[in-house]
Amino acid sequence: EINKDVSKKDKNSSLINDKMLTKKKLPKKYNLKVISRTKCEPFMSKRNLYRDLSKDLLTKDEFLMFNLLYYGDGIKIKDISNIVGFDPSLVFNKAVFLEKHKLIHLKK
Repeated sequence: EINKDVSKKDKNSSLINDKMLTKKKLPKKYNLKVISRTKCEPFMSKRNLYRDLSKDLLTKDEFLMFNLLYYGDGIKIKDISNIVGFDPSLVFNKAVFLEKHKLIHLKK
């Protein structure tokens, strides 16, 4: 039978994988929810938050700003971080920046 051929090495490797899947504790600030303060897409170039001339690709900062505004319906910073694939500290810093410009609100 196939199940009887499991070696100790295979059992130990599955335990290591389980440990790797456990999430590390993140600071509480990454549990803040992002709430957008605009009803539609804000005119960011008039606030000097976006360039006047369009280019082919968004910069990392622009990408984060647009995603924070897009997901600004109560999703936590750590979850937005997982969605966009950036470190939570980068997402948090850009969220604080947008909050200073009154485009989003960070809520517990």
